[in-house]
Amino acid sequence: MPDVKLDSISWLQIKDSNTTGLKGALRKQDDSNFWKYLLEFGSGTKPEGGLGRHGVGRISMILASKIHTVLVATIREGESALAVSGIALLDPVSALCPDGTKKKKVPQSLLVGEYDGKTDTSELHSEDKDFVSKFRTTFDLKNSDSGLAVFVLNPHKEITTAKIKAATIEHFASAIHTKKLIVRIEDGN
Repeated sequence: MPDVKLDSISWLQIKDSNTTGLKGALRKQDDSNFWKYLLEFGSGTKPEGGLGRHGVGRISMILASKIHTVLVATIREGESALAVSGIALLDPVSALCPDGTKKKKVPQSLLVGEYDGKTDTSELHSEDKDFVSKFRTTFDLKNSDSGLAVFVLNPHKEITTAKIKAATIEHFASAIHTKKLIVRIEDGN
């Protein structure tokens, strides 16, 4: 990753509302869409008939960040609590191959939260009410509608409002036209 001066942080927010949010266990990774969303990019784990494929959308959001970091906040349908996590891809490091001989570069990731190997569970920072309050304030999350918000931290300068509008129309024109999708693009500047 190139050196990035972090004297200020900007973000691109991608959000849906009145959806189911990321369902699944927050502490256990098995069969949890919450954890699949964060950890299984590139795996194509969607059920038959699911939209998208191969986790390309998720990895593209991480790569759109100069610091390869996204934060995720979700309110699940029927719940009021905000679950917050995130992931950062770190520079690859050398690691031994399974046969113990050759070294290869292995991408490393860091997940927001704390993993307990003894119980195979993860504690999320979102269980701390003070953290959630500060997160809501920082990212201006005022409503309590169910859904998902993804924050791409320090997006590349090539990601402009005009390019976002063009890509949205190109990929979602039919859903927008039939009013199955309502899109709001706001420039925070």
